[in-house]
Amino acid sequence: MRTLVIFMLKKLFICKICLFILIFSFNLEALANNFQYYSSNALKYFNSGNFVKAAECFEQMKKWIPSDPNIYYNTALAYKNSNKIDKSIENINKAISLDSKNTQYYLFLYHLYEQNCLFDKAYQVIEKAHIINPNDENVRSNLAIASAILARDFYSIQKFNEAEVYFKKSLSFKTKDDVLHEIAQTFLKADQYEYANIVYGKILQNTPDDRYALTNKEYAMHFLNEKRSHQAINQKISNTSPNIGIPEKLHKLIIFKNTFSPDTQEKTYKMIGLVWNDEQGRILLERIMKKKIKITVSSSPVKSYVYNSKQQYTYYLYGFIPIKFSLNEKIDIFIEEKSVQLFYENNVYSTERIHALSTLIHEIGHAVKATMTGKIDNSIEEEMGVSMIGYNIANRIINDKDLTSEEIVGKSKDVLLSLLKDEHKYLPLYNNFYGNMEKIDSVIPSNSYIYRDLPSVYELMKKDANVRETHPELEKAMVQRKR
Repeated sequence: MRTLVIFMLKKLFICKICLFILIFSFNLEALANNFQYYSSNALKYFNSGNFVKAAECFEQMKKWIPSDPNIYYNTALAYKNSNKIDKSIENINKAISLDSKNTQYYLFLYHLYEQNCLFDKAYQVIEKAHIINPNDENVRSNLAIASAILARDFYSIQKFNEAEVYFKKSLSFKTKDDVLHEIAQTFLKADQYEYANIVYGKILQNTPDDRYALTNKEYAMHFLNEKRSHQAINQKISNTSPNIGIPEKLHKLIIFKNTFSPDTQEKTYKMIGLVWNDEQGRILLERIMKKKIKITVSSSPVKSYVYNSKQQYTYYLYGFIPIKFSLNEKIDIFIEEKSVQLFYENNVYSTERIHALSTLIHEIGHAVKATMTGKIDNSIEEEMGVSMIGYNIANRIINDKDLTSEEIVGKSKDVLLSLLKDEHKYLPLYNNFYGNMEKIDSVIPSNSYIYRDLPSVYELMKKDANVRETHPELEKAMVQRKR
């Protein structure tokens, strides 16, 4: 009996074990079937663009295999595409914690931060990836770009030391030209032309015939020069106080008539102060003071010019016969208010600002020459002379140096071309301008011989492409010279 009981207990135990194995096997199969269900559906939803449903399926898969980093990566990808950035960041960070050597995960997180303008975090992530795998070209390229972005951002808030550190780092990696182009564009779009110019220079060292780099380097260099020129002008203005250095006699000769802007008076004094502080500019203004020539600044919508003002008198013969006559024919200068304001405008080309200053000197030059002859006459020679004197003094005021011979050639061609495009082309060629101006202390640049010879300037101008303007007398003089 006892033996039978033992036998039955053993049999019961074996049955329980068999039942447990059967149930366990069924659950495993069910688990496997559920995982397969979510896996296939996640793929189906993802490929069809239903990223919300795909993310839900990936979340279920994480319950079955919570230690698989690829599931977290795919979950992050689904959340990113459904614009749930925080959830995407959370899942990709989990994937990195499970597999910290996988640079693909770091790259994904880097782009996630970068696309959402979290540039500091993006840099930190890609730098970690570079430490893990310094030979990965993709990681290296993105670290270079991330460094450039930080350089751009530090530069924009005027933290130039930090900007310089990251800029140098962006160029320290061995990268392809397409990466350098992206770095250059980063700076170019932010108007940081110094850095853009350097990067395009590096591209051209690698590929000298890269036309895109050549074009953009010229563009960057142009605006870099513009920026430097604006800075130079503003620095000169900030260093010049109204009335300082201007004699009281000159101050009284400056008149304001119907001006619109309340600061025109102060700005005019500063402009004339800049001219007074230049050696040749002072010679011209001293002549203005000596001859008591007025400088009138007005809002009237006409170009600046020099004009005669006559004082009218009436004499009554025998006390009742009126006889009118003019005495003391006087030369005065008219300056348009808009020209004064333009000199202080930062949102124009710097050449326009320099032209505004040179226009003031130009008209002063006309007036000074008229005091030598006692009349206002004009010629192409005089227009060329006062224009080049004006540009040379303005350049010296702003850039602390005379125009170079090359700059004079270019500027004199531009001046002559502009004269032949308007009513100035009907002026006589010569009126002994230089002979008259040399009677006073020299204000004519030593290399003025370049533009004194009008036929030579005309010939150089005609060689430029797209120049159609002609002048009969200059054509004749040019032909005779060739003979």
